[in-house]
Amino acid sequence: MTLHLSGHREDAEYLMRGALQKLKAAKGVSQKRLLVIDDGMDQETRNVCEILLQGQPQAIICSEKDAPAEVCKMR
Repeated sequence: MTLHLSGHREDAEYLMRGALQKLKAAKGVSQKRLLVIDDGMDQETRNVCEILLQGQPQAIICSEKDAPAEVCKMR
């Protein structure tokens, strides 16, 4: 699952929690991963994402440039 975020997002926490919940609920997928693509997030939004992803080894934040390599790792 991927999530693209850019700029200042007041709904970042809501989006992140929703994505993590969908991962937990997904059935039939052996390797569930969340890739958060930073399309130019402001620092506050990035901080929210980093805090929510602490202790979530199945989720990472990467730049748009690094996203293709991270998607390949997910397969």
